[in-house]
Amino acid sequence: MHIKCKIVQSLQPDDGPRRASFATAILRRIDEDNDCLKRVCFSDEAHFHTSGVVNRCNVRIWGSENPPVAFKNQQGSPKVNVWCGIIHNKVIGPFFFNEPIISANV
Repeated sequence: MHIKCKIVQSLQPDDGPRRASFATAILRRIDEDNDCLKRVCFSDEAHFHTSGVVNRCNVRIWGSENPPVAFKNQQGSPKVNVWCGIIHNKVIGPFFFNEPIISANV
């Protein structure tokens, strides 16, 4: 048996044209300035429970039967937020935040 969570976001009617327009604009910029992507920062953030609890959606359990495992839900447990970015050939961060929300005002 393979247990796998999948989080999805519904597509909206204008998503396809907006994505195509963005792709066309990026390709045009690359044609005009071959180094333009060197100035783009790709980033991501994640949160980690300080108690060691792991996000079940990132865990795979393989077996022929249901595992005799119970997961405790620890709502409100302390977390650490981590942000990191990549621009051209440089890594920015990681930066660690104790705040529950990372925003420009932090």
